[in-house]
Amino acid sequence: MPNAPTYVLRMRELDIKTRGLYIAIACDIERMMDDIIAFCEISDPTKQSNFKRDKIMHLEMGKKLARCVVQIEKYNSAYHQSYLSEFSIIADLVTYRNVMAHGYSEYDNDETDERFITYYNKEKDKIARYIIEPRKFIENMLTFQESLLKLAELVQVLQAERGKDRS
Repeated sequence: MPNAPTYVLRMRELDIKTRGLYIAIACDIERMMDDIIAFCEISDPTKQSNFKRDKIMHLEMGKKLARCVVQIEKYNSAYHQSYLSEFSIIADLVTYRNVMAHGYSEYDNDETDERFITYYNKEKDKIARYIIEPRKFIENMLTFQESLLKLAELVQVLQAERGKDRS
């Protein structure tokens, strides 16, 4: 097995890229959801930062998503309807968030086949197994990136709306 170290390094590089991109996008989306929740729940902008830090940031991503969806629907059902598909896409992101952040990985034993990484993560007292094709997975992250941009757009719309209310 003279190529084993090279193979492991290549797979490790793919693993790091996959996790890094995924976690970066997930963190940015969480930050946008924090902003949306704080905006919808706290009308005083000077109190939103402390609210996010004390009441929102510690929540798991799935709980943030559920709360964000509920709050935006309460705030403005038209916005909820307009961004519902983004929330659905983000729900897919949540599925892999913990395994990418906390799981461990193994690479396919066939050194000629660098297509799959198997991730393992403890979920509800059992070990869950996810098989990922890194290159395809990274390409699919463009969808998550687009959802992030849509959430940023929603934050801007909300802030502009509040700005109109003050004038």
